[in-house]
Amino acid sequence: MACTAHFSTGGPTYDDPERHTQQAQAAHMADRSTTYSALGYRTLIGGDLNATPTVTPDQSTVPVLQPLYDAHKECDQPTNRPTAGSSKLDYLFATSPATWSGCTIGTDTDNPSDHRPVWGTVALPAR
Repeated sequence: MACTAHFSTGGPTYDDPERHTQQAQAAHMADRSTTYSALGYRTLIGGDLNATPTVTPDQSTVPVLQPLYDAHKECDQPTNRPTAGSSKLDYLFATSPATWSGCTIGTDTDNPSDHRPVWGTVALPAR
């Protein structure tokens, strides 16, 4: 099962200034993925999540994307190379205990996006 997402930008002057919605969305995606994994599906989640790996909502000690990191393996972990400007905002997650190889962050600056593509090869566990 594959899922893509584009989270709203958090932070001051945006629609989720404290990033609580982003964190709830990440938790929901992780929960749904875990539910589907229990049913025999292997899940992939990717997209522009508009949060760095360590950004934490106001009045919280848990990073926005921690629920996804807890339940999945991320393609570029632990390197966390920038995908938009100098920030990592784009991700590929696979059901744990998946293993990633050849994770690549594109360098093509001649494309219509302000983000660089992320791709890799994932070995999903047999069911």
